[in-house]
Amino acid sequence: MKGVVRLVSPSLDYEEQAWEYIEEMEKDGSSYSGCAMIEFYKDDYKGWLDKIERFKINPDEGYAKSETYFLIREEDNKLLGFIDLRYELTEWLYNYGGNIGYSVRPSERKKGYAKEMLRLGLEKYREKKIDKVLICCNKENLGSARTIISNGGVLEKEVEKKDKIIQKYWIDL
Repeated sequence: MKGVVRLVSPSLDYEEQAWEYIEEMEKDGSSYSGCAMIEFYKDDYKGWLDKIERFKINPDEGYAKSETYFLIREEDNKLLGFIDLRYELTEWLYNYGGNIGYSVRPSERKKGYAKEMLRLGLEKYREKKIDKVLICCNKENLGSARTIISNGGVLEKEVEKKDKIIQKYWIDL
């Protein structure tokens, strides 16, 4: 990992970088894990900011209270990743999504940023006195599985979802 990183609440200051991030994800064919549905707000970044602010207290029906953060490298203020911390488990999240979703931009992968971002995210749960979180990943996503395990994740089971196998990991805090 290069440099010091920190979690930062999304703001208008990062709008251009957020769209560059999404463009990079699309070119790579990556999923939007942890991006808090930004892909549905392509012409309305301010609307997305309003949504993630509202979800802290009053999420839409069927969704969980959550907080979204950017992982920022301090030396160049570069947006490296998104992490979505969900403080409740809906039925869908319990079965397939977990408490935490995250992603790292393709050009910054395999540098230890996901591991550090997850570690920082887990600190947010500890601050809220939450003692256990669920994280899920696709079985073929070996990098994500290693990231989860390196942060204390223990595989509970695998479940089938359409044509994929989802691994469910629990982390005791």
